[in-house]
Amino acid sequence: MFRLRYLLQMLRWSLPRSRRLPPAGIGARVQVRVLAGTTPALEVVKDWNGAWMVSDGVADLDQYGVGTNATMMHVAIHDDTIPALMQKMTAGTVAYRPNPVTPWKVSSLARDE
Repeated sequence: MFRLRYLLQMLRWSLPRSRRLPPAGIGARVQVRVLAGTTPALEVVKDWNGAWMVSDGVADLDQYGVGTNATMMHVAIHDDTIPALMQKMTAGTVAYRPNPVTPWKVSSLARDE
């Protein structure tokens, strides 16, 4: 466990200042293809409880084999816009973009009754 923590810290601080990663302890439900870097993150949700979800906006994270648990740091390795986006988002917001070169648009989530 100590070695993994040390390696994550080294990775986090070895990147240039513009690519700083979020803390390793922030967990998320992430689409497997986004985590692998094969599809870009196009939708990021921070729900009312503060839980994070990241997907490409196409597949449902609740389907078997589509989503996995990871950290936002792992997501940010493939997308350098994630750390700045995380700082802008508050609980109960969703960010989306049609493609990876378009800026994120953040809006409020509808509260389920």
